[in-house]
Amino acid sequence: MKNNWGFTLIEIMVATAILALAVIPIFDMMSGANKTMASVEEESIAFGLCTEASEWMQSLSYRELLVIPSVAKGFLEFRNIEGGFESVEQPVKSLKIEDKPYAYEPAEQFSAYTRRIRVYRPNDKRPRGIRVVVEVHWKARLRQSQENKVSLELAKFELD
Repeated sequence: MKNNWGFTLIEIMVATAILALAVIPIFDMMSGANKTMASVEEESIAFGLCTEASEWMQSLSYRELLVIPSVAKGFLEFRNIEGGFESVEQPVKSLKIEDKPYAYEPAEQFSAYTRRIRVYRPNDKRPRGIRVVVEVHWKARLRQSQENKVSLELAKFELD
């Protein structure tokens, strides 16, 4: 009488196939989680850049916003557009540290972002109001064809 205590080749192959079927979805799930984390990181940076510009614009007075190209001279370049002014930063830099622009580190990470600030002067619809729109655009690192955008808006009014 023979003792069959070992595994046959067929049993090992079946066990390996079952293990492979269980492991593949786990690796796929881990890959999806990594992509989601990268996307969340990019979006967090974009919201931070958008918030930074919005808070700076909010800190300016109504009169300073009316002449924003002269206020921002030296660290942001504003050009005239229909109804107001626009600044486009590529790559994005910090708005002001001791009156000098400060490059974010690592530079290659922030070079993927473009920040646009638009300041709309008062008109017939908003005779005393200034509207400010801050947008940050970027292309996702993992999905290069996907264009993303975050945007914040604020308004300032002249007080009597």
